[in-house]
Amino acid sequence: MKKIAMVLVAGGMISMLTGCGVPQEEHDQIVNEIEAKAATTEQGLNDKIAELEDSLKAEKSMVAETESKLGDAKSEIKKLKAKASETEDSLAAAESKVAELESALESAKSVSAAAVEVAAEAKEKFAALQGEVDALKARVEMYKKNIQAVSAPAVASSSAVAPVVEEDPAGESAVEKAAKLLEKMGSK
Repeated sequence: MKKIAMVLVAGGMISMLTGCGVPQEEHDQIVNEIEAKAATTEQGLNDKIAELEDSLKAEKSMVAETESKLGDAKSEIKKLKAKASETEDSLAAAESKVAELESALESAKSVSAAAVEVAAEAKEKFAALQGEVDALKARVEMYKKNIQAVSAPAVASSSAVAPVVEEDPAGESAVEKAAKLLEKMGSK
């Protein structure tokens, strides 16, 4: 716009110099009007330029702020990726540990089942042996009764005929020894 105004002013000057017959006052008035329009236009353009420069500065500031936020976001993303990677590693380690523990649990269950089976067999054997012990105790009691029955008539008849019974140096007969032995066996 400034160039246009200058061209008009220059054109007006040339026409004045050539003497186109316009009175000086009109000519000055036209030049003043043109200069006033040029000044008004120039002022408007300067205001517009200042406004655009302010807008540009504001946009640059927003861009800088956005770039700063973007940088922060990138940094945060890197941190989160690193943390996610660590978490994945921890998860993989935990899954591996879980697999090991599950394997150990299965082994322990297997050993426990085997131990329960062995305990059941031992219980059955114990019950069988207990039955045998009970049977032996009953037999020992029968033997005691039989020996006592055999020794009682022998004692009764010993007054009539003295049987020859070898005695131990401690003074016990063989019958008494057998009775004591059977009694000991029964108490076990």
